[in-house]
Order: sequence, then structure tokens, then C-alpha cells
Amino acid sequence: MRHIEGSQLARSGSARALWACVFICFLLAGGCATHSAPEDEPGDMAAQDELFQYVPKDDGIPLSSTELAVLNSTGELDGQLSGDAMDDITIQYKYFLHKARPTFGRFLRRAEVYLPYVRQVFKERGLPEDLAYIAFIESGYNPIVVSRAGAAGTWQFMPFTGKKYGLMQDWWMDERYDTFKATHAAAEYLAKLYGDFKDWHLAIAAYNAGEGKIGRALEGTGATTFFELVRKNEMLDARAQLKDETKQYVPRFLAVCKMMRSLDHLGFIPPDPGAATTLTKLEARPGTDLLAVAQAADMDWAEFSLHNPAFKRHVSPVDRDSVLYVPGHALDEVQACLDGTSARRAGGWKTYTVAKRDSWQRISAMSGVPVGVLKRANGNKALRAGMSLRIPGGGVSPAAVQIARATPAAVKKKERKRASTYR
Repeated sequence: MRHIEGSQLARSGSARALWACVFICFLLAGGCATHSAPEDEPGDMAAQDELFQYVPKDDGIPLSSTELAVLNSTGELDGQLSGDAMDDITIQYKYFLHKARPTFGRFLRRAEVYLPYVRQVFKERGLPEDLAYIAFIESGYNPIVVSRAGAAGTWQFMPFTGKKYGLMQDWWMDERYDTFKATHAAAEYLAKLYGDFKDWHLAIAAYNAGEGKIGRALEGTGATTFFELVRKNEMLDARAQLKDETKQYVPRFLAVCKMMRSLDHLGFIPPDPGAATTLTKLEARPGTDLLAVAQAADMDWAEFSLHNPAFKRHVSPVDRDSVLYVPGHALDEVQACLDGTSARRAGGWKTYTVAKRDSWQRISAMSGVPVGVLKRANGNKALRAGMSLRIPGGGVSPAAVQIARATPAAVKKKERKRASTYR
């Protein structure tokens, strides 16, 4: 298949160790988003739910002259702020400097894998590059996290909005977990929100709460800025008021913007772009055996799926081409596998010989594969005894683990209710 473009993903020893810890967290604990941290130890805060369950207070620790200088620095998105705004930002700033310092350090290590790519995407769209830091607040740059509400991936897209912005979600894969593709979706959505509100703070708040919520709150209070809206929040009825999550969201983002400009002065190790090597984006034909691709890249399935968490199966979708990412050092071997010039049969596909009394429903029940998927995978042929069926193998990707733990009915119910207003 044809080569498309390059991007960044970690393969250093430290990065592998980090990803292994993330994967174990999800397998053993159900994901950092699924358990509560005690108030005096906010924990990893990997998902939006975790990040906002803890409302920080001013810890009373005075800022050093260097820390104060960083706090008072300004950029494109945090200039000309009121005293009230700076008070809110200061609380979040001190929170990351002190109580959540280890957590923020982990966020930085994860982010170094993606930040150059994400900044470039925003730059190419003419958007502020600091918008890349929203992903710190959304997910801590954890690409496989899923929230209790069903938001998923680095940019925490809800299913409806993810589909609206081009992120495929079906039995085969969930592209919300593809940080590279989801970044383009996030940039498009943020550009749309800025077009709606003509103010970046309101657009960022709407990314969290939904444009409908922010729009109604502005109408109900007469406010014109985010921080004015927070001050007038009590004017709204209980249902229309902004939640603590949203009231913290913009100040926390702006605090991170300030910190990211001077990480070394604050005692943090800045993200190192050199910790990532080039990962190549390739196009796979329908029904590609992904176990064979992993084998060609000299990876086991766990390592392959951590680079490609959008795939939920050992086989790529049978009804369309799909994108996958492989290390540059394995490009020739993987390309030969994808082109079919290197024959590999690694078991992504299973075979089943149809018995006399078999039906599509019976085979579906035995294999765990939906009837429609089985039919499409076998060319919609009529079922007959003796024929050999191709059965796509199941995956054990981090994304699949999280999806298996979700409650689809509850998520779908929320989606119908929030489809037009909530990301």
C-alpha cells in the first residue's frame, strides 16, 4: 500500500515503560477513569472525571519570585486578565506546582510523544498553538482513557461528536483513540466553537460543557466573557448553572499555558521531542491481518495496539481502507506485508467449516461476531454446509478493554439526550 506521511510516537525505553504501566492500569483497575481518588491524593487524574472531582483550594504556600514571574507572564490566550480571573488561575497554578506536581510530571512525559504533531496541526489551521494544552486538561495526554460518560481518547470525544467530526466508531475500530486523527477533529471543533463565540475562553469552556450550555448561560446572564459568566453564575437556575468542572476548566487550562512557557524555571523537565522516533502512517486494505502486520514489525500484539489503539480486532475493517502506524525501522517489512509481497498468516483470521445444521445466528453466537459482520467478511454468500468461513479474530487492545467495560445502553441514552449540545 502507499506511504502517506510521518508522525511521532515514542519507542524509547522510558516511553515503553510508561505505556506498559498505563496498559497494566487499565487491565487491572479498569482504567484510571473508573476509580475515585481520595481528596488528599488526587491520583493520576487520567480522565476528565478524575481531573475535576477534586476542587483545589489555595494551599497558602507563597510563590517564589520565579514562580510569580511565570504566573504573571502572558501569551496569546492568557493576556489582559482581570484580578478575579488571576485569582482563579493562581489556585490552579499552585495546585499543579504543589499538590499535583507528580501528576503533572507524568502528563509531560506522555505529552512529549504527541506535542510536536499537535502543535503543528493547530499552527497549520491558523489556530493558537497553546490549544494543544487542552489535552492536558482532558486526558493528561493518555490516548486510551475513557470517562464514565463515554468520552474517549486524548481529546475525550463523546460518540456523537466524534462521528460528526469524522472519527469512525463501529465493531471494528474507534478512531477517537487515534490521537493523530482525533487532533484534526479537535482542531476543527475548536475552530467551529471560536466561530460561534468569537472568544477563545468561551470556546474552550464550550469544548468542556457544550456550545448549547454556554450559549444559554450567556443569554441568561448577559455576560460577554467566561470570567464574567462565572461571576454571574448564581443568576441562573440550578439546571442552567455552570458546574464546578466547567468553572475550573478555563483557569486550569490557562494555568497550564503559563507553566508550559517556563517549565525549566519551575523545576519540571520539559517534554523532549527526541524521546520519540518517527512513526509512519500507512494505509491498510480491507480485511488486513493485523497480527501479521505486528509480526512484520517485530512487535507483539500489545505493543502494536498501543501504537494503534483505535483497532478493536485482530483484523482491519472489511468494508474500507484504514490507517495504521508503524515504526520507521520496520517500514519495508510492513509495507511488503501490506502489499502482499511477503506472505504472512498470523492468525488474525480464523476459519470455520460450516456444518449441516449451522445458521448465521448459531455461528455468530459461537464466535461472538455479529451476523452482519460475518456476512460482509464472507462476501455476503449464501450459507451452505461444507463451505469455509473467515472469522475475524478479537483484539485485546487497550481501547477494546475499555469498551468492554462500558455500559452501551447508558451511553446511548446520554447521547440521544445530549447529541445536539454536548461533546
